[in-house]
Amino acid sequence: MIRDPYNSGLRPPRNNIDLLRFVLAAMVVLFHTYVLSGSPPLRAALGWADGQRAVLGFFAISGYAVSLSWLRLDARQYFTHRARRLLPGYFAVVLCCWLAGSALTSLPAVEYWRNWETWRYLAANLTFTQFLGPSLPGVFTANPCGNAVNGSLWSIRTEIFCYVILPGIAGARWRALALIALCLGVSVWEPSFVGHDLWATLRRGLFYPVTSFAVGATLAQAKRLHIGLLGVAGALVLAVGFPWRWGLEPLAVAAVVLALAVAIPALGRWTELGNLSYGMYLWHFPVIQVLCLHANSPWMFFAAAVVTTLGLAILSWNGIEERFLKRVR
Repeated sequence: MIRDPYNSGLRPPRNNIDLLRFVLAAMVVLFHTYVLSGSPPLRAALGWADGQRAVLGFFAISGYAVSLSWLRLDARQYFTHRARRLLPGYFAVVLCCWLAGSALTSLPAVEYWRNWETWRYLAANLTFTQFLGPSLPGVFTANPCGNAVNGSLWSIRTEIFCYVILPGIAGARWRALALIALCLGVSVWEPSFVGHDLWATLRRGLFYPVTSFAVGATLAQAKRLHIGLLGVAGALVLAVGFPWRWGLEPLAVAAVVLALAVAIPALGRWTELGNLSYGMYLWHFPVIQVLCLHANSPWMFFAAAVVTTLGLAILSWNGIEERFLKRVR
């Protein structure tokens, strides 16, 4: 069977997709260790980690790799593959956090299970409307940056949206380019409510990721040389620092990440312990929030966050994610 670049384990890679996804996941983990802890030493040491750009890089790789998957599968196979890759790990982390909340809450256990917020959290997160139930009653209420249980899960909703629209743009570059133009046009539009929290959320949480995803879908059939040249152009844009209000950031990040992923020689196999990037992304946020309850030394906190996240990612891959993927290979 031809290797699906979005998954791993069938053949040795001829690209750096798995490596880049691991690096991007690590950047998100590092970013949240200092953001959620509010620790000045960690902020000074890890301030280079940009979580927003890392997420855009994820969407660019997803658009590229999943487009190749769509082009070789029928619709049923495509949606089955995507569901088996995305949903088991996601539902596992939602249910584990929901159950663990009874041990972490400051409320009596009976009150926790009777509280309507407990059940709102479960319903909202199982239906990908995390913004309706981001927290659990009495959990993380004293943490430095709020009581959100898993603030990273918002991107899963956008990822699913991208999977749904992909059949309309994969293999049809003019449609993908039209989508990119639409997203950029909306992103730079200056409505009367510009600066409103909702507008900022839509811009960063929908239009920018979809732009990066569409760039990946557009380049899925491009030659490596073309992607490499676009990557150089993207690097120059990021280096010069054009005003991001013109919407160049998702384009530049996508070009650079895809050039590193597919336009340069493969740097080896990086999935000996499993494809850990998705598990790292799913689990790191609640891990960091739990450790914030007991943080003393910032560096011990940082080490514990990294080690625990990697351990849970290994367990997630070997115990949940890979088991479901094997059924469709």
